[in-house]
Amino acid sequence: MGLDVAEASGVSLPTVRAFTDYVLQAPLFSASKATRHLVALGHRLGKDTALALEHYTESSYLVHFTHVYSRSIKDRAPYPRKAYPGDTGFVYALQGRVDMGRLLENVVLLELKRRGGPLSEVNYWRGRGGAEVDFVVREGGRVTEVIQVTLDLSEERTRRHEFGGLAACASELGAERALVLTMGEPGRESVEGVEIEVESVMRWLLRPLSGASGVPS
Repeated sequence: MGLDVAEASGVSLPTVRAFTDYVLQAPLFSASKATRHLVALGHRLGKDTALALEHYTESSYLVHFTHVYSRSIKDRAPYPRKAYPGDTGFVYALQGRVDMGRLLENVVLLELKRRGGPLSEVNYWRGRGGAEVDFVVREGGRVTEVIQVTLDLSEERTRRHEFGGLAACASELGAERALVLTMGEPGRESVEGVEIEVESVMRWLLRPLSGASGVPS
């Protein structure tokens, strides 16, 4: 796959590999930071090349990037992107270990991409107080779902953090559904007037769908 990106972009294969390694190991991606990192390693490229590599790696399904949620492309441009490998085995191949929280989030992103229709887009959300929600799913102008992914909700501090951010996001965006996906037990909770569903990620992955947005039939 890296060879395909190198051929399409005209960038050397070692630089493509170094770029991909950096993207898959950094929690957030920006072309400026990627450029500085690769130049420090001895690669010759500018920011425009890093942006081109972002495009080619995404077009080849090597990496998926999600942008911060905004109705304006201009407003979201300054924010970094979250990067997810197109194959969940890539990170283990690079690092030799598994981060189960990141792996679970990656699986959900890939499934949302698979389910998405021609008008669908997947973003992440960041609130003014630093709260963050993993996925905002929209169909055209409608926010159909906001989704938080977490391994375990057994600790009260984790529950407050995950539910609080999700409720704020759902209220601000007028989301039709607020959902927490976890490895634990399903349930339902009302937070600040927002009804939040808790569902097993395994059950969610296997659930038959009525439409592209992932809303259960």
